[in-house]
Amino acid sequence: MHAHSARALIAAAALTRGTLFGVILTATLAGAAMSGGCVLNYSVEEETRTSNIPHVAASPIVVDTANGAITVTTSADAKDVTIVAKLRAQTKERLAATKVLAERKDDKTLSVYVKWPDDKRLSYEGCAFEIVLPDAAEAKLTSSNGAVTAKGINGPVHAESSNGAITIEHAGGAATAKTSNGAVTINHAAGKVFADSSNGAIKVSLAKDAKGPVKLDTSNGSITLSFGPAFAGVIDADTSNGRVTINGIDAANVKQPKKSEATITLGEGEKSIVDTSNGSITIERRAE
Repeated sequence: MHAHSARALIAAAALTRGTLFGVILTATLAGAAMSGGCVLNYSVEEETRTSNIPHVAASPIVVDTANGAITVTTSADAKDVTIVAKLRAQTKERLAATKVLAERKDDKTLSVYVKWPDDKRLSYEGCAFEIVLPDAAEAKLTSSNGAVTAKGINGPVHAESSNGAITIEHAGGAATAKTSNGAVTINHAAGKVFADSSNGAIKVSLAKDAKGPVKLDTSNGSITLSFGPAFAGVIDADTSNGRVTINGIDAANVKQPKKSEATITLGEGEKSIVDTSNGSITIERRAE
């Protein structure tokens, strides 16, 4: 066995029982069953599984789920990675056969996902994740239907949902948020910001030392952008149905031929785009 494969085996976590997949030890999370219920005229079995696995400092995390929310938070009080998986399946048999997997890859990335029976998720089935860990060098979080939240990631964050709100707080690198239907909120972003929603408001607040740029786009919703004195570059703001409001910026740096359009020039830097088809735009430069 190669040395890097051996390290992967040692780093992987055996939460309850392990299955060997090539050179990766895959862990199945254990938990206690909750009572089943009837929701919207269909029967669904539910179960919450909670486990702790060893943490690898400054490593990336990837979480992928269908029909469920994702929350990943870093905490100085955490020693290990705590994974709470809230599963829903059509039958008790399918619930028992469903695996929640945590894989530590050779590059130290922790990959968390669900393996459904016969690799097929049925209607109304899904899994929500709540994960707490000491730190993360990067996070990539994807849900096909559910809100996505990332708090305190040390590096870049990529959060995506086909139907759900996205919240990113205190990202240490570039923050990317994409949703087909939901609001996007990004607070205290230290790097570049890219936010896109087909139907929802976008609110972005940059850290005081962040230089940008930002690219913010929604088809239906207002956009609010707030940044500190370090921000630099040209901002093009445009709305098809609404007003562009600018606060804290000298009029000499603003060209606004009409209420729905504005170009703001703040020194040398990458170009930023702020665009909505239906909603107001507010851009504020903080004095801090």
